[in-house]
Amino acid sequence: AFPVFGLIYLYARRSFRELAAVLLMAVSIFLLVNIPIAGHLGIERWAREILGAVSWHTTSRPPGPTASTPLDWLFMQNSFAIYINPDVYASGTPAYLVALAYALYKRDDVSALYLSTYGGYWLVYLAGNHTLYSFYAAHFSPLAHILLAGLFASLSRR
Repeated sequence: AFPVFGLIYLYARRSFRELAAVLLMAVSIFLLVNIPIAGHLGIERWAREILGAVSWHTTSRPPGPTASTPLDWLFMQNSFAIYINPDVYASGTPAYLVALAYALYKRDDVSALYLSTYGGYWLVYLAGNHTLYSFYAAHFSPLAHILLAGLFASLSRR
């Protein structure tokens, strides 16, 4: 969901008409999916479920697997154990830090999506959910690799 912030930014830069069309489409799809659910559950329960989901995503969980911050993902800290024997961990990589720096420098469309996705996890963390896990980096990993490919391509042209 976090790339939505980047998409809104990108469309707002281009034209108000395109932004309005994208927002109308997003709201329409949300309503199309949720109207039958709200009809089945009732409006009041449906609203409680939506608010409960937001609360769940912004609240820390009880102690459990090794939690990490979005900053940890950039430095391979507090990796999440996916499998034991052989040890398999979901960890970030310093390449994400390079991609972050390049995104801040480049400021193109892919950068906006990368920054909004990574930044979205910071919003969740700052909202109070301190039980984030390193495997969440998988959500922005493809964007980081696209940015890094662009960086290496620009370096090779020099």
